[in-house]
Amino acid sequence: MLSSVSETSLAAVQSQGAKRLSDGVPEATSILEVDGLSVRFGQSDVLKNLAFTVAERSVVAIIGPNGAGKTVLLRALLGSIPLRGSVRWAPGTRIGYFHRSSTWSATCR
Repeated sequence: MLSSVSETSLAAVQSQGAKRLSDGVPEATSILEVDGLSVRFGQSDVLKNLAFTVAERSVVAIIGPNGAGKTVLLRALLGSIPLRGSVRWAPGTRIGYFHRSSTWSATCR
């Protein structure tokens, strides 16, 4: 059974536009902004009211036990399942996806 993921159980990178860091280097802008993201299957809330931003050039890990909603989150971010709320990718963002049943070969480039 899928358990619910709430806004308090998802760590996220927060970015507030083009601020300057202490060394004078501009801070990265957001590549992804999520607000009020909820996904429901039947009567079960799988994701509920998630809100986060991801800065350009950041590294993000989505971790959790089996059935916690990690794959559902990724599918919602890709727009492949119905959702409530908003998912905004920066213009020009390219998304790569490697399906786990795909075979990898040394000839893949």
